[in-house]
Amino acid sequence: MLSEKGNRFAPGILRALAQSARRDKRVVFMSFCPGGVLRNRVDQDWKKWGNCTFEFDGGNGQLENYNSIVEGDLVVLKKIQRIGETMRLHGQGRVREITTLSNGGNILHMDWMQTNLYELEVPLLGCGRAVNFVETSRLVEGMPQAFWDWLRHQNPSDLSVIQDALTL
Repeated sequence: MLSEKGNRFAPGILRALAQSARRDKRVVFMSFCPGGVLRNRVDQDWKKWGNCTFEFDGGNGQLENYNSIVEGDLVVLKKIQRIGETMRLHGQGRVREITTLSNGGNILHMDWMQTNLYELEVPLLGCGRAVNFVETSRLVEGMPQAFWDWLRHQNPSDLSVIQDALTL
């Protein structure tokens, strides 16, 4: 009897889950300038083509970090501004889908947000590598209000990171 009711209610539950706000437990901060040189930037092509690829030296586990990005992750593009101190944020997007290549690499298909509005300099929070995962709780502790305003300004319809931060 209970399983019959469960089966009857399952479609509604699945719809509700699909429509509920996503809660980010982490944010991916990713470099977009191979070699750390701004003239080598690849973010403009990524945004133009709606994707993100790994364009860096795979040492120190960076390729593994990149390949552990999952659908739904929030990716924030960053460039180190002052070594060991700050980074400049250049845009953000959500991973919509992932294609795995025959060589084991991934192409991230992205929904990039409107990112040409303004850049923001924020604390580095240990994001000195090409691909960095930062727990939302750490962002709440270490990021200034300007970071949360930047997220909101970049994409006001996707407030999941902000909602998560405000409920911690």
